[in-house]
Amino acid sequence: MNLNHLRFLLVLLLLLPAGCGGSEGGAPFSIAPPIQEPKEGDLSVNPNDPCVMNLGGIIENIILVYSRRRTLPASLEQLPATSVTGQKISLMCPETGKPYVYVPQGIHPPAELQPAAPLLILYDEQPAHHIVRHFAVGNEQYDLKQLVRYGIALRPTPPGQPVAMYVIPVDERLLKAYLTAPQPGR
Repeated sequence: MNLNHLRFLLVLLLLLPAGCGGSEGGAPFSIAPPIQEPKEGDLSVNPNDPCVMNLGGIIENIILVYSRRRTLPASLEQLPATSVTGQKISLMCPETGKPYVYVPQGIHPPAELQPAAPLLILYDEQPAHHIVRHFAVGNEQYDLKQLVRYGIALRPTPPGQPVAMYVIPVDERLLKAYLTAPQPGR
């Protein structure tokens, strides 16, 4: 077992509720793994979901601002109404009609998810998106259906490197872990 597998198992054990024996979806655990950059073909983030497409446009504009200033915009209102590729963007989730929660300084992950997890800079005000996460434990495979928020993760990079931002599903336990984690300067 390599160090990454060991780290994942440790994080999984730290986040599991005591006495958890299963879930309605049949999986032997009831949480999502730590945030990971989406892989090609990852169906947990549907690229055709209107919210994901809208967040993609917001990412384009944030990257444009970030590439010029090396800082995130102070508010989403500072972004153009259309993305770099000409897509009209909204500052509200198309599913709920509620404004996105934007945190320009980023929310640092809890200690048990560091250093692998990125900053969370934006998320839906309420969960509204149905996803299916696929897990494998040994030879057994499980599907876990969840209602999640979508968010934007930022992986800081050294100066001169392109910034890495992507849309991620954020379940309630993960959001709570981020929001209750000690933050630098707080």
